Amino acid sequence: MKTISVILPINNPEMLSQSDLDAYQTLEHQLLLNTVNTTLREIKTAEEGAQVTSLVLEAIQQAEKSGTSAIVVYAFGDLAVKEGKALVSIPVMALGKAAIHTASFLCRDKFTVIPSMLAHNHFIQAMINEENLNQKFVPASYAVEESPANLKNNPIAFSKLIEAASREIVENKVDTFSLGCGGFIGMAKPLQNELRKVHNKPIVVVDPIEVSLNISNTLC
Repeated sequence: MKTISVILPINNPEMLSQSDLDAYQTLEHQLLLNTVNTTLREIKTAEEGAQVTSLVLEAIQQAEKSGTSAIVVYAFGDLAVKEGKALVSIPVMALGKAAIHTASFLCRDKFTVIPSMLAHNHFIQAMINEENLNQKFVPASYAVEESPANLKNNPIAFSKLIEAASREIVENKVDTFSLGCGGFIGMAKPLQNELRKVHNKPIVVVDPIEVSLNISNTLC
């Protein structure tokens, strides 16, 4: 069985736990949660991202030494991924790029990424530009507007997520979504089911966690 190391770049067990990852395990791979030694409970700015990059790089190197087959950094942006790939010989990826490529491939007309906050649209757009996926992409006009640390298992956040996605469907003709934050863990399938029921058409919601883990398993 292969081991995939999932590196959480903050010190916040409420964001992600080993039991959360256990739900994504398969007969082919096991998932092992690693955290870094930081006081940050969430990353709000580029400066905070820079603060934890060196810690994530240390965790990436240590994971390879321990026999890990692949690494997923638990961040939608490519935090420490480029630098990490230069340090180890095993696959290293974050959540975002796999998700946006999958959403672009699956969408019939338009796709978007729903962020926790619209303030995150700038780095999502930069990722879309880097991957040349602008043809079908429309920036999100609506978001949950909750801190990433307050999303998981939050029924109010889920209700806001349904409302945001529904408005994108009606106003922007979006048919495919990627969730834009790891804090949305566990919400992709319920959101897809709810949107298909409400709008009576085949809406797709990509789970960035599931997609990234599946690709990592394929690569290693």
